[in-house]
Amino acid sequence: MLNPTLTGIPRPKSNDPHDVVPPRLERLIRRGQDAGDFERSLPAGWLAAAVIGLQHAAAAEIADGRLAAHKAATLCLESTLRLCADTT
Repeated sequence: MLNPTLTGIPRPKSNDPHDVVPPRLERLIRRGQDAGDFERSLPAGWLAAAVIGLQHAAAAEIADGRLAAHKAATLCLESTLRLCADTT
């Protein structure tokens, strides 16, 4: 997502993360699918929504004091990689 060669990507009109993150994440997942690293049988949009849901769950666990931020970040990353992994 931070690749400087991708500067031609159209920017949303707002800086609200809910407008910016989903399309970028979906493109990232699609690239992973095209490379054979991510699951291809599930739509990239669905995987992006699921990843965002994991992030919301992690934030809720932190806010409720059930997880430390570093542990939530680790669990979120591990869960995301498992969710998107190509298992074939």
